[in-house]
Amino acid sequence: MPLSNRRFGTEQEVFLPFCPSQVPRGPSPTHKVAAFLVSKGVPAISTAELRQNPERKTRERLWLTMEEPSLGNSSWGLEEAAEITTPIMQGERDLNQIQMVTRQLAAHEFMVDPRTGLHVHHEAADLDLSGFKRLAFNHVIAERAFDRLIASDRRGDQNKYALSTRPEGMVDYFLTRLDSVRRIEGISNALFLGGHSTERPKLNLDAFTKHGTVEFRHHHGTLDDNYVGHWVRLTQAFVDFSTHEPSLLSVSDGITDPHEAWRESMDDSPEVQDRLLGKLISLAGSKTKQHYMGVLQEREATVSPTVSNTQAQRLIPAP
Repeated sequence: MPLSNRRFGTEQEVFLPFCPSQVPRGPSPTHKVAAFLVSKGVPAISTAELRQNPERKTRERLWLTMEEPSLGNSSWGLEEAAEITTPIMQGERDLNQIQMVTRQLAAHEFMVDPRTGLHVHHEAADLDLSGFKRLAFNHVIAERAFDRLIASDRRGDQNKYALSTRPEGMVDYFLTRLDSVRRIEGISNALFLGGHSTERPKLNLDAFTKHGTVEFRHHHGTLDDNYVGHWVRLTQAFVDFSTHEPSLLSVSDGITDPHEAWRESMDDSPEVQDRLLGKLISLAGSKTKQHYMGVLQEREATVSPTVSNTQAQRLIPAP
């Protein structure tokens, strides 16, 4: 299934190669990565250089390279790291460019480890308040299914940069808070009590205020271009589904009642959880579903027939 018209962007956290010959020289890791991208035909600039030449961003579709404090970046230490951020992207051609860059990074011995992540932003200007609430609750329901597609150390609340959105305690209290929200900016506070919302959850709705997007922070760092491509497709289809489909991404078809959807998702039996996972990975079409069935085979050593035979409630409307 092709991408919809929804715009998107990615942020890839990487470590630079240990071998200096793999990247151009520069005063900092971010300068080196920007120069590397330019050498591959990709217009790029470090955030430090951009501050000295801010008008470039308004006239060019620039990729940005920036420091990522969570990776312990330093130009004198044994490890050098950077975050690579795309410009606003749209459609198959732009996704192909992201995958090309990922292949180049892998070919030149850039690295990822459990500290790194792949973040995807999707445009959210067409979501109204009810759509945002539906997106938030769909993620609550589907989070454990998403968890099965990624590295084990980013599941549940194990990674402080990708925290769970599932409510603690009684779901009734959470749904009452969510129902009472009257502005999109308040949804994160409904999802997370206290300061938890500032600690970078797996689904970052606060990105809407800054960028007009929703951000998926769930995925582990990767230099596999297929993993990157299918994660963009799956998360975009998930946003599209929440925008266009009034029913929830629940185990049974056509459920609109959050309490009923939650009760179903709390059933830990393999058949129920496999059916929910099958619904999720079907959203972006057969090729993405086949990719994630391969991921499941790799991570769980088997693929349940329930996953294989489950289809999405309804195909996403064509762009």
